[in-house]
Amino acid sequence: VGALADDYPDWAFAKQLVSGGILTHADYFSVHLYNYSEGRNAVPAEMFSRLSRLQKILTDGNGGKPFPVLVTEFGWPTHLGKRGISESRAGDYVSQFFLLAPSFSWLKGAWVYELFDSGTTDDAVEHNFGQLKADGKPKQGMCKVRGAIKILRNSSFIKSERVDKNVQWLVYKVGARFFNIFFTIEKDVEKRWSVKSGNISVLDFCQYASAGDSAEENVSTFFGVSNQPRIIVSDEVPLIFSELLVGR
Repeated sequence: VGALADDYPDWAFAKQLVSGGILTHADYFSVHLYNYSEGRNAVPAEMFSRLSRLQKILTDGNGGKPFPVLVTEFGWPTHLGKRGISESRAGDYVSQFFLLAPSFSWLKGAWVYELFDSGTTDDAVEHNFGQLKADGKPKQGMCKVRGAIKILRNSSFIKSERVDKNVQWLVYKVGARFFNIFFTIEKDVEKRWSVKSGNISVLDFCQYASAGDSAEENVSTFFGVSNQPRIIVSDEVPLIFSELLVGR
């Protein structure tokens, strides 16, 4: 079934479809997700909150069993002007989305819109959703997306946890080590954390995409967390850490 788009705010059309028995004729429920006009809520976490509300409707209509969902479009435009975000920020958000996806077992696939910009007009919204420019040149955030995809291809998902209301902690096992991925949920929130146990090293997404583990930098006690996902490599979990400073 799909793809549903702009079914705000509470999936009213989806409710009608489900109450009409459409799930008995479907294998998947497909949706398009965008929120770039939502100001401070124009973040991946809002999309997953919306997806969770949808899944509650689907589960209730499926005899209490989760129903498979596909996100066949999501993305953020990098046009100049109102509602556009930087290429680097778009890379952060797309990476967050892909890395959060395994936390939801009923989410069976996600496709970013789109690979190439569909035009060359800098201030046109629809021309600037690509991860690459129209001529094929990578945007500034593309290396972050490549790093996230590389992790997903070479790891097993371990856990997802909110450290507090604003910090997401994801753990993937890559070989014999653990990639602890941290980022803040709300737009433009930054925090600083101190590790209380275990040795850690920090790995930049873009460096990991191109150089792998050789790009690690050793750090002993603290690291910053922002909307840009950070990889903290450790030999064991759980890490023990605490917050040092909050800034907005």
